Amino acid sequence: MDMWDPYIHAVKNHAPHVKIIFDLFHVVSSFSKVIDKIRNAEYRKASKENKEVFKGSKYLFLKNKRTLRKKGHREHLKQLLSLNETINTAYILKDKVKPLWHYRSRTWAKKP
Repeated sequence: MDMWDPYIHAVKNHAPHVKIIFDLFHVVSSFSKVIDKIRNAEYRKASKENKEVFKGSKYLFLKNKRTLRKKGHREHLKQLLSLNETINTAYILKDKVKPLWHYRSRTWAKKP
């Protein structure tokens, strides 16, 4: 279901026995907003020369590595990820969220 608070409250109030499960689209969408906030915060902290690397990187950072097709995008992403640990960690976590929907048991989902 959608992650909108009124939906969550409605389900809890009218069907308290029901388990709430969020769909992949809404979880990834929400995480993408977090990634963009991180990118903006790191841009503000960056040195003048590093700010140039951040320019034009919003959608580059949100794409999957394997779908980067345009010339120079992979190198630009590599530069962006090498700037600092926070950016790199957020990008790694982004790729870890999607496979969770394919697991059939909690045990497998919890494995590192």
